[in-house]
Amino acid sequence: MKQKNVVAIVFNLLIVTLTIIAMILAIFDVQKMGKTYVDVFKYYTTLSNLFLFITAILTVTFKFREIFLKNKPMPKWISILKLCATAATTVTMVTVICVLTPGAILKPTDEFDVAFLYSGSNCIFHVVSPIIAILSFILFETNRNNNTSCNSFEINRNKIYYIFSC
Repeated sequence: MKQKNVVAIVFNLLIVTLTIIAMILAIFDVQKMGKTYVDVFKYYTTLSNLFLFITAILTVTFKFREIFLKNKPMPKWISILKLCATAATTVTMVTVICVLTPGAILKPTDEFDVAFLYSGSNCIFHVVSPIIAILSFILFETNRNNNTSCNSFEINRNKIYYIFSC
């Protein structure tokens, strides 16, 4: 059990580090386009990754607590938040792979092509962080004896995003 917690901590610290790097890259990219850094925060991709960032910090904090205070397991509400954040970033990844990539291949423009979707901060936000979050949650954070279910709000929010993004 301790080994799973240590690996979960490493994966979540990786998410935190990559999110910080991607945010810095995204802010510089947006400023190169003549926009302000605030414009970075209007995208679902950024917001879902920031949500994952916050839940990764909470997970690391409570996993450390779980290791050192053996009778203090991670609260269920953190697992639910982590599941919701993982689902949100997975929606981004699936949208990029299944919807945006074919569009960028069929009708590339100067501002929007496959290289744009998978370079710099976009690569981290669209693919790397979601994959790390999925692996971490399923393999190292899920307690088989304690079913974690996401609330209906998160599921419905993602359905609404899909409807309006098409």
